[in-house]
Amino acid sequence: APGLGTLLEAPRVMVDSRSPGMGRPVLVGMGIAYDAGANQFDIRSAIPGVVDGVQDSSGDALGVLVEFGTIEADHFLRVEVEDQDGNMSVVRRHLSELDGSLVATDVPVLLDPTPGSSVAGAAYTIHCSDPLRDGLGMGGVYQVRLTAVNGRSWSLWRQDPADAATDLQVQVPDIASHGGTPLPAGTTLCRISYWAAPGLDDSEFLWSDLARDAERYGRSELFTYTRN
Repeated sequence: APGLGTLLEAPRVMVDSRSPGMGRPVLVGMGIAYDAGANQFDIRSAIPGVVDGVQDSSGDALGVLVEFGTIEADHFLRVEVEDQDGNMSVVRRHLSELDGSLVATDVPVLLDPTPGSSVAGAAYTIHCSDPLRDGLGMGGVYQVRLTAVNGRSWSLWRQDPADAATDLQVQVPDIASHGGTPLPAGTTLCRISYWAAPGLDDSEFLWSDLARDAERYGRSELFTYTRN
């Protein structure tokens, strides 16, 4: 994915599935990525029979965990790519929808305040890149997490804008004018993440939907700037 530097290791490959009542997917299988050169990898994965969700013939039985509804039948192949700076791009697709290749999505990048620069005041606008293109056909949400020198942190959320927007803008609110305490001045760490899923209604969803349903996840490295 553009924005990724030297990989920390080969892509991590897993098979997971949704389970009724569970807030996060459950691991049901593992895989391996073989380096095929030119930034491409050959992916192989396997699952045990107890989670088999496909009946290939009349004599084939579903895995017992699928048969009794403990997990859903259509599992996800999950591939995680992470570079040495901490940028990560994750692609997660239903096994029934695999078409022979998976392409990682760009990682988000902080545009303003530029890393290493300074910004005046406790309320300001953060600008970052918007890798979730409309062509993906998915709804998405972004999180900007700010951490101050004293360890306090804020998580700011907003929906994925249409491609017509030149960048993603997130407002750091002026809570001091309403009696609140802003993050203290000084060095600020900023990390940007996104989640995207087909059919995601970013105006009405459960927070658990992000982990359970997301087919794209991206996370930036930690950017640093100074808040004066």
